[in-house]
Amino acid sequence: MNTRFDDTMRRRELRERADKGAGWFFWVAGLSLFNTVGAVAGWGIAFSIGLACSGPLADLIWPGSVNPMTPALQGPALALSVGLAVGFGALGLWARQRSSVAFLLGIVLYTADGLLDLMAQNWIGLAFHGLVVFGMVGGLQAVRRLRAIEGEAIAA
Repeated sequence: MNTRFDDTMRRRELRERADKGAGWFFWVAGLSLFNTVGAVAGWGIAFSIGLACSGPLADLIWPGSVNPMTPALQGPALALSVGLAVGFGALGLWARQRSSVAFLLGIVLYTADGLLDLMAQNWIGLAFHGLVVFGMVGGLQAVRRLRAIEGEAIAA
């Protein structure tokens, strides 16, 4: 058996898993931005996989919502919603660089965000949050295993 070949294949598999885990950050960021734009445009549709906190912000931004904000506060609410999505995208870029900290921050923040779905009894949104967190945890595990393998290779 060729252990060098096996080691190379294992590293490639771990890199792919880490990239897939980091990819969830971009899905969340993109769909959160879509949800925000949809709220501002009055489309009346939203994706459950986006940030749940952008839902209440969108309700405050869109004048036709149940709880419209005063126009003076709509700009800051929109900026906060977009900022959260962009921040999640930035975490994704950091996670793509094999940062365990980025994965951990994303897991904690998205789990906390999922609590809004739990409080609203939005079971579909909660299920999607669980799926995304599961993917991020897989990415974190891959990064940690990859670092362990690379550390062994350097020590050898």
